[in-house]
Amino acid sequence: MARLRECRFAGHAAQFVEAKCEKGETYRVSRGDLYQAYAEWAKATGEHAMSDRVLVSAMVERGYKEYRTSRERGWKGVRLFRPPEEPAEQSEGEDK
Repeated sequence: MARLRECRFAGHAAQFVEAKCEKGETYRVSRGDLYQAYAEWAKATGEHAMSDRVLVSAMVERGYKEYRTSRERGWKGVRLFRPPEEPAEQSEGEDK
């Protein structure tokens, strides 16, 4: 039963990565930031958020490598999606 639940959560983690993350060789994201974004996404989609431990296992199963510094732990090869910046609105009277 527990293994079945972990498989379902692993699929759920893959959906999260596809929806909210970008993959790239030089990208990095801290474990805390990734988990916080994941928990918010799970709540917004009506899913029960898996624990950090299960998310770590799901990320490792998908081939992501962990990094550790003296200040944080995180993941290599992935970062949270950053939407393109919208152009600043021009004030009235400015040349367009």
